[in-house]
Amino acid sequence: MADSKGSKPPQLHLTAFMRPANLHTGAWRYPGAYPDANFNFDHIKSFIQKLEAAKFDAFFMADHLAVLNMPVEALKRSHTVTSFEPFTLLSALSVVTEKIGLAATASTTYDEPYHIARRFASLDHLSNGRAAWNIVTTGNPESAKNFGREDHVEHGSRYKRAREFCDVVTGLWDSFADDAFIRDQERGIFFDPEKMHVLNHKGDDLNVKGPLLLTGIGLISRFCQLLLSSLVTHSRMLKPNGSSWTAWYIMTVRLHLC
Repeated sequence: MADSKGSKPPQLHLTAFMRPANLHTGAWRYPGAYPDANFNFDHIKSFIQKLEAAKFDAFFMADHLAVLNMPVEALKRSHTVTSFEPFTLLSALSVVTEKIGLAATASTTYDEPYHIARRFASLDHLSNGRAAWNIVTTGNPESAKNFGREDHVEHGSRYKRAREFCDVVTGLWDSFADDAFIRDQERGIFFDPEKMHVLNHKGDDLNVKGPLLLTGIGLISRFCQLLLSSLVTHSRMLKPNGSSWTAWYIMTVRLHLC
């Protein structure tokens, strides 16, 4: 309902941030709970459809790349040791929902920007513009050993890479102009090569040529509902003008996605 001046009142945006078996480590034991919820797709599908019917804006899928570092006595009681891979799950959920946003966690430390750009662009097209990225650098040091490394990447190095990583991803999403794909069947011309943007990124941590093998992220640029970010940096990484790098990054990505 509009106010006396004719403007609409502010709306509250709701995002469900939880694991299917709940965030509380003991919730799976509650009477009537679903102890197998982390791998029970029918339950997750029913859950997200209820969220959509209740007008939630988004479903946020957290993720871990290693078993959480905790005492065995605590670990054996925790449901966090198992979960679906976010992109696979959200891709499946995209075809049983219509409006709710689908936010996946993806690490800038233990993945490559080309992979991330392609997965999110694919999810965005599958969901008709509902994809969102929860950006993390991965805090669990045990993750390193699952990716051929003995030691976890140092904090400052992780965030330095994250900044460059996100620049590369957004650059890859701009691999083709909106009108690049002509698809002229009579003349046999599928796309205009002059409207293909080859990134040719050569940085301190990453070298990525491009282009992305997808038509980019045009849907999310028009319909983006939210941006989730877990990027937090030390004070030594403040920008010269005194604003934090995190604030600068969110503004930059919102320019590309929202």
